[in-house]
Amino acid sequence: MTSLRVYKVRYELHGVLMFSSEVRPALGRARGTLEVTAPTIHNYPLTYAINGKSVEAYAVIPSLHYTLVGLGKRKIELDYRTVFETLERLVKGEEAIYAFPARAVEIHYKKFFMSAKGMCYAEYRGNLKMGFPRTVTHVALVPPTKLEGFIVASGNVILPRTLYLRIGMKRMGLLKARLEELRIGKPLNEPAWTTHPVNLYDTKVFGYDVESYVKLLETRSKPSCCPEASIIAYVRARGLYRVCSARECWLLPLPKMGG
Repeated sequence: MTSLRVYKVRYELHGVLMFSSEVRPALGRARGTLEVTAPTIHNYPLTYAINGKSVEAYAVIPSLHYTLVGLGKRKIELDYRTVFETLERLVKGEEAIYAFPARAVEIHYKKFFMSAKGMCYAEYRGNLKMGFPRTVTHVALVPPTKLEGFIVASGNVILPRTLYLRIGMKRMGLLKARLEELRIGKPLNEPAWTTHPVNLYDTKVFGYDVESYVKLLETRSKPSCCPEASIIAYVRARGLYRVCSARECWLLPLPKMGG
């Protein structure tokens, strides 16, 4: 594992972090929805941020001769091309940066009410073309929320000790990430549980046979090629690596390179 570096990351939230982890009708209101941010953050937004991307660059401007009739009725699937390419490079031992999910160790919530309005001389709210909710109540994570996670860098990538990342709705979730490089031990021969939440699909891509798992989070965006990519869980598998600081150790499914 000489070409692999593992960092323990302590995230400090310096903005308002909103995700639609849980969506349900707002009780006691005439209309609108309630969207709650879970204390477990999916690793794909973190992987995008650590690689300097705010969104996936897969949008294509259609030709002027291309008809858009009926386009809004088709379901457009999210494309996690950057993440899948990162997983492939990690397994091959090429240069890549990958983030594990983050879990909150100190949680602070705040409720926000948002309403979509028109932009006219007079207050007017007509039919919305995109179909987003007119009134939404967000339960968001706010400072001084603290989270923790891990980052893996392969190849010749060396990360600085402090990073700033933007994730979440409108990228308002500004995270200050403090990194500490860990020592990588030998893989365990017997089955064991991970000591930190991991992505179920990514774990299998890294070469592990998952015996069991306890789900913490399942997002609504499920790629048709790999629906398990939406699941964040504690996983039981054989061959987990022990990564240690000077104070404590963790068990993680590091990529088995050379595939």
